[in-house]
Amino acid sequence: SKIEAVFGENGFELDGGTVELVHASALYNGQLGYYMHSGYRGKLHFSYSALSQDSLHAVRVVGSETFPKVFNSTFVGRPETTRGVFSFEDGSGGEYRNLIVSNLGDTGLGVSRSNCSNVSSPTTLIQNATEYSLVGSPYSHLLWSKKNVVFGSKRFQAKSCDSDPAPADFLSRNLDPLLFDSIMDPRPRHNSIAFYTYDKSNMRTGNTKGDDFTDQDEF
Repeated sequence: SKIEAVFGENGFELDGGTVELVHASALYNGQLGYYMHSGYRGKLHFSYSALSQDSLHAVRVVGSETFPKVFNSTFVGRPETTRGVFSFEDGSGGEYRNLIVSNLGDTGLGVSRSNCSNVSSPTTLIQNATEYSLVGSPYSHLLWSKKNVVFGSKRFQAKSCDSDPAPADFLSRNLDPLLFDSIMDPRPRHNSIAFYTYDKSNMRTGNTKGDDFTDQDEF
């Protein structure tokens, strides 16, 4: 925990296993911030990545056995990020909640899912997901929370399985997260959606159903 990888080809390469990264930062890497493959099934939590104009992806997830859980993290793209801040390839899955993807401008791509037909066991994409009630193999789905924030041109929020565009596949909130500075100071301002709180009236009645940004997590 509390580690930083600046420049270099890749920030963190997670080659199988279940290691957990907490408070990790991948900054201005030449290709990838976080590269997850070969059946990696660990967790990324309270982490950050900022891309350079030459970076390919902040998070690249490859392979039908790869199933990370990425929660409570911020990823700053660039208008030049036309291949996706997040890239899901070759049937990869996982669960992705409480995320901010920002600084896409009019041309940067938030989420890309590709090579879907080149795997023997396709991963089920769970759309509009708000709950953990899942059917089938525990590693056969890709859950992208509808509460995630992907801020940029709506046309370039997401592409899925070689269709262009496919924003409904990764339904996200297209809101300015109000970061102090997307590159140098990615903290959200006090009125950012990241600071939305639970409805106090619901809490008094014991109904803590959540807010407009935060999903329940298991960390």
